[in-house]
Amino acid sequence: MKTLLVDDTRTEQLVTSTFLKALGHEVVIAGSGAQALQLFQQHQPDLVLLDIVMPEMDGYEVVRQLREQSQNWVPVIFLSGKAEPQDILYGIECGADDYLVKPINKIILDAKMQAMERISRMRKQLIQTQDQLSQANLILEKQVSLDGLTGIANRREFDLHLSRELKRSQRDKQPLVLLLCDIDWFKNYNDYYGHIAGDHCLGKVAQALDRLSLRPGDLACRYGGEEFAMILPNTNLDGGISKAKAILKCIQELAIEHKKSSYDLITISVGISFCEQCQNISPQQLTQISDEALYQAKGKGRNTFHHIEQSSL
Repeated sequence: MKTLLVDDTRTEQLVTSTFLKALGHEVVIAGSGAQALQLFQQHQPDLVLLDIVMPEMDGYEVVRQLREQSQNWVPVIFLSGKAEPQDILYGIECGADDYLVKPINKIILDAKMQAMERISRMRKQLIQTQDQLSQANLILEKQVSLDGLTGIANRREFDLHLSRELKRSQRDKQPLVLLLCDIDWFKNYNDYYGHIAGDHCLGKVAQALDRLSLRPGDLACRYGGEEFAMILPNTNLDGGISKAKAILKCIQELAIEHKKSSYDLITISVGISFCEQCQNISPQQLTQISDEALYQAKGKGRNTFHHIEQSSL
């Protein structure tokens, strides 16, 4: 166990470090409180053996600063010639975890080191478990927010993101565009080519839309079935129309054969809703506007877009 031994007396350093090394421990020696703080950060010990009575900075002040500076708890054992019960209690109250009375008895030192080694081992296991749990939570959060088939954001993430961005647009009085996209004649595609091919098609379209979400606040997601959505914060109507055109072009360039389509290829229709400052409109209302615009786009023959501004409803 790596042990930071803090004592201003050379003789005490030599005796205690000899005991510790004989017990199989690694020892880092500090001759003052200031040096102890420096070496603690540098070596990250498993245990601190800390003399109380030292010039300039005593052990009480050292342990106080250690507790303030270190995010990870490291056990501290005070070393002192003061053996009165109130001295031991005060040392524990100041932040130490145990108390060893000088002159140090090798057997008692060994017993305390074994106990602290068990605590240190449990602390490391706890830290490792916490790290693993944090990683697992990150993975779980990612899985919860992603569509299992396409790998892009799912409907749940869409609802959360649209709510956040709409509130931000309302607060900052910034425009926002919402696009709803639907793959044209996708049921016919599934019936003709099969559901496995349909799943592959959904994946390719999803990834193409995701690549068009260029800014940090932009979000492409699977809205449901063959429907997709794209949220574009701080985007005016011209920007939304430009993005819709880019989507139409990008999906056509995938060149996915669709013999049951009027265009012989997989195409997509896009409905655009736009609000200038997004006041007095809810996420549900904005989505309904995009859905109506999508319906209008399909009515125009598909493979096109239609837009509706909030003010026009």
